[in-house]
Amino acid sequence: MRMFFIFMPVFFTYPLTFFSTSMFRWWLDLLANTLERAGPTFIKLGQWASTRPDIFSFQVCNELSRLHHQVKPMSFATTKRVIQSATGENLENTFLEFDSKPLGSGCVAQVHRAVLKDHKEVVIKVRREGICEAVQLDFHIMRIMCNFLDNFSIFKAARLSDTITHFEYFLTNQLDLKMESRNLKQFISNFKYAKNIGFPHPDDDMIYESLIAESHESGITLSNYLSELNSKTPLERKSDPRFSHPEKIGDEIFDAFLQMVFVDNFVHADLHPGNVLVSFTGNNLQTPQISILDAGLVTSLTPHDRQNFLELVAAVASGQAKTAAQLIIHRGGNEGRVIREEEFFNKMNDIISQVQVTKFKLSKVRIGQVLSSVLNAVREHHVQLDPVFATMVLSIIVLEGVGRQLNPDLDLFRKILPLLVVSSCTDFFN
Repeated sequence: MRMFFIFMPVFFTYPLTFFSTSMFRWWLDLLANTLERAGPTFIKLGQWASTRPDIFSFQVCNELSRLHHQVKPMSFATTKRVIQSATGENLENTFLEFDSKPLGSGCVAQVHRAVLKDHKEVVIKVRREGICEAVQLDFHIMRIMCNFLDNFSIFKAARLSDTITHFEYFLTNQLDLKMESRNLKQFISNFKYAKNIGFPHPDDDMIYESLIAESHESGITLSNYLSELNSKTPLERKSDPRFSHPEKIGDEIFDAFLQMVFVDNFVHADLHPGNVLVSFTGNNLQTPQISILDAGLVTSLTPHDRQNFLELVAAVASGQAKTAAQLIIHRGGNEGRVIREEEFFNKMNDIISQVQVTKFKLSKVRIGQVLSSVLNAVREHHVQLDPVFATMVLSIIVLEGVGRQLNPDLDLFRKILPLLVVSSCTDFFN
């Protein structure tokens, strides 16, 4: 009943959004505030929704993206209780030092700086107390709400039940922190020959479902680096070795992402500037070192899905718009559900023709705008995008924005084409 009263204003005021854009903005603000009041699971739902512009409009995604900001941390007494429950020891017997103020606090866990008994400096990720039980109850409530809303034609196209199923998979994988340690070990193995890309190393003696210790990575977040970069004049950039060649950072990050997608088939699913640390080495501080954090969520493709994905990329690269549209429809299980299918094919043809002319050169075309056009067409024609495709598309949109700030001349097509050929040949011989 509590959730009913919390969400009742959102449901009953929704019809007002049809009267004016200002009422819609007001309602979106009400929705975001309601999700915050409803608790961690619903905040995470809003965060996840903000990463699905194939389902929700960009206006909705932008409003819900503010939910990515700091969440109120657990009390220090609660943090100590979670640590003792996981390790069987009290905090004083486990650490030489432990910073009671968290470095960051999210819906699922929060992070503290600490020093282990062997004098190793680490960061400790501590899962929120009671989060698993709360999530189970919240998903039960969500399914009841979805079953009710599915009775209304306005919500049928959204396929809310499928959406909640995808979100449940997304969130459940983040609740077991052992999963994050396994993901980190896999990334470390995949990038063992990379000189300038690194990941936090989990401490094997402190890996629990509700608690993990990771090596402390130095540097500033890429978001802070971009803020500093954009605040400097060209002369200031030239005189500071850290900012004189920002394109090196863009190349490293893009190359890492493309390796994840086309070589390893093991992709970091939350690769935004806040999860990337930048530091500099070398005599002149001109060699960037990239550390990628928060590996709780990754995506991989089955062999069949991987083949479909490679075919989709190849279709876009070669200008085969109808093939690309058919693959999008097929991958999302949209057969027979697309509204005005021929019109959707025509829109995809217009979009891909624009890309084909410019050959993916970032200096000539804004990839983010092109992909946004695809997502607009997907929403308008009720084409449900496969969650893995949606993750890939959103990552490219985010990285395109980063790439333009770091290196306006980055040629994405030149980077993708060799990997596409190698991946296709490898899959063929396998």
